Amino acid sequence: MLTIDPRNPNKILYKGVCVGEVRKDGDREIVTISLTYEASADDWVGPLALLSQGLARLEPPRPPEVLRVQLGEHSLEPPGIGRMMLLEKALKAGGYTWIFHKSDMDPWPSPVHGHDYEHDLVLDAVTGQIFETADRTQVGKLRKKELSALQKTIKANKDLKAAAAKHLP
Repeated sequence: MLTIDPRNPNKILYKGVCVGEVRKDGDREIVTISLTYEASADDWVGPLALLSQGLARLEPPRPPEVLRVQLGEHSLEPPGIGRMMLLEKALKAGGYTWIFHKSDMDPWPSPVHGHDYEHDLVLDAVTGQIFETADRTQVGKLRKKELSALQKTIKANKDLKAAAAKHLP
């Protein structure tokens, strides 16, 4: 968990290591965070996705201006922090845009689920149930025809078909 250094309230710590700082600019506070870690294969994708979800929840006046992911010599700078996920697929169903991730670390409400970050909802792609993210209450359900079409699209997607074959009917 990120914490503030008790000896220096301008320093942000992660497991005792300084990873960022807070500085004042008039009546605003500017927060800078820099994290570097090593992982094998695709083990870093899930944690990065969760970090992106957290950053997407930052309220105006201004979201973070830049999220840069350094991959060797390559750098990814997503146009919108709220939708930045690696290996994602956006699908429309039930009047919402659902974002499905290949390496989603959270298996709730099922191993194959989509996120609508604009409305803070989660879709269970197995049952078609729609839940509010905050309190996990069911707020809707896709019609059978919509769910079937969505599942067919998920099964055809190269990044999602392995999970779909395992969990979708």
